[in-house]
Amino acid sequence: MTQGNLEATQNLFAIWNTRDFEGLIPFLTEDIEWRPATMAAVEGDSFKGIEGMREFFEEWDKAWARWEVEPSDIREMGNHVLILGHVIGEGRSSGLALDQPVAYLFEFRDGLLAYGATFFHHDEAERAAQERVRTKEESTT
Repeated sequence: MTQGNLEATQNLFAIWNTRDFEGLIPFLTEDIEWRPATMAAVEGDSFKGIEGMREFFEEWDKAWARWEVEPSDIREMGNHVLILGHVIGEGRSSGLALDQPVAYLFEFRDGLLAYGATFFHHDEAERAAQERVRTKEESTT
């Protein structure tokens, strides 16, 4: 893994786990696209741009009192990084306890996060990563 992508990935999770969402903004491209598993499963939508990320963070903070990600396997795939891990969460209003696998697919551009997607199944994330990398490679050839 390139040191830049590894360091950026580690920084993103370190900041995320402190819930300093504004602290994440300097690590994002202006045109970032974020596809959270919880939203994608229900609405199939994504958040776009810095303002979209702020909207996501606000909604996320209202929903989750706790959301701590423990990455266990980080794989570089070109400009993409696949992160497999575990999440422990607690719903803010519901008290719902979450303790399960989680995965992230990041795409970096110029050292900044340009695309992110989350998954609750590692195999689904691996398939999505392979497809996204293949599609990106085909579009550049």
